Amino acid sequence: GPFQCSTLQKQFSAHAQEEAGIIIVSSREAVTQDNLVTPEELGVNAPTVLPGNLTYGFKNFTRGFRSFFTFGAEKKAELALRFANEKILEAEKLQERGETARFEAHLKNYEKDFERAKKLAEKFEQKNPELAEKFAERVLKDQFKHQTLFGKFEKEASVEELPRIKEVREKALELTGEIIADIDNTEFVIIKLSQIVSAAVEEKGSAFKPLRNLEVLKALEEKVPERAKDAIRQAQE
Repeated sequence: GPFQCSTLQKQFSAHAQEEAGIIIVSSREAVTQDNLVTPEELGVNAPTVLPGNLTYGFKNFTRGFRSFFTFGAEKKAELALRFANEKILEAEKLQERGETARFEAHLKNYEKDFERAKKLAEKFEQKNPELAEKFAERVLKDQFKHQTLFGKFEKEASVEELPRIKEVREKALELTGEIIADIDNTEFVIIKLSQIVSAAVEEKGSAFKPLRNLEVLKALEEKVPERAKDAIRQAQE
């Protein structure tokens, strides 16, 4: 409601001011805390072997092996989403190391896995709506974390990196919107979406965290079906 918005605005102005569209932050610690996405939150292990390492090829071979011997579209979709989660964290490490070319290439690999997860979900959403709903819920929760990382990537990006980051970020939002749009159960879309986005907006952290999640909501609002827009708008109030 208006009170929550006004409280957020007061908190925001106490910590930052906006100049030329760039948020200038007075507390680096708060922003670092907000940008931190742990492997545990995404249900994966911390990345230790990265592209460019001699053993990374074996890591990818293992992923392909696992995918080949995973049966059922829903299990394959979950695995593809897991690989996307792993790769966005690997991309984070590559950017931190200043490996621009590998970082950009790996963002595209992340996008391919996410796209594959979406295509696999299409195979079971009609046959098993309940599984499709659970998968959509998982995707949406993960996407808030991914978008936090994209925000960090953009903030730390070189001029060369920025267009690719924005392109992949937009595609990720688009795929998330399509996954939600494919759910036939309107009640699920509205109620579950409201719960997830409300939790994201109220997530603990500095005053910036709710505002950053609100930005994600506004971007997602453009990508979801009309019936889901109300749930997102309510969470923004």
